[in-house]
Amino acid sequence: MPQDHSRSLISLLLSPLGSIPYILVRPQLFLLTLGPILINILLFAALFGLFTWILALPLGGRIDTGFHETIDGGIRLIARIFLIGFSLLVSLVVCYFAASIIGSPFYNRMSEHTERECLHAFPHLKAVKSDQRGRWIILRMMRNAVARLARVLPIYLILFAIALIPIIGPPVATILGFIKTSSFLALDSYSYAMDRRGMGNREKLNWLRKHPKSTMGVGAGLLLMLILPCMIILIPSLGVVAATREYCRHLIREEQRRALPPSK
Repeated sequence: MPQDHSRSLISLLLSPLGSIPYILVRPQLFLLTLGPILINILLFAALFGLFTWILALPLGGRIDTGFHETIDGGIRLIARIFLIGFSLLVSLVVCYFAASIIGSPFYNRMSEHTERECLHAFPHLKAVKSDQRGRWIILRMMRNAVARLARVLPIYLILFAIALIPIIGPPVATILGFIKTSSFLALDSYSYAMDRRGMGNREKLNWLRKHPKSTMGVGAGLLLMLILPCMIILIPSLGVVAATREYCRHLIREEQRRALPPSK
């Protein structure tokens, strides 16, 4: 009988977090992870500083003493706090997309390394090596990012409109937004193993729809990790490793099913 490689939803939700010890005990994989982490830190710091400076320009000026000046200063302080929070949100989003594109050669090599290790005990399943150079991988990820933005932005605008509906709007928009964002993160994480096999966007989406537990498990696990401080710099790397391992489990399970004698 073939070994059962299926996993519970809880284990899939924890798989991105479980990628941390998996990476730490593998020196080559750990070194590959350092590049994307450094890119994420530098990008986030630069973008956060830039957006905060640009948005705070209209609020420049001194906050003097005195009644009217105190009121004006309080309004400016509240506005600054709001703009810093908004800058943080925008920086996180832009940083994720930019780091995913710039760091794509690193993520692709991490996915290759993980796939080789997962499939080495199965001679009929060979890890697929990318035949593209780093700059072509970056161009491919830029194309993928633009296509995904074009697809998800209208959805998020609709969710924003739903959130404005009194009482039922906010919870409905939150739930739908959580599901959509989880599937987006899953697609981003699984893409490297799928791209090396020549799968287009439609094939990727079909695979994710056929495996909803693997999709939501990895994607929601990554999204929930944002609760932890500074996890934004680790999420792309952990997502690639977790998704590649899960994709390899599906390949192994399919291979073992094909090896079974036909039922009479």
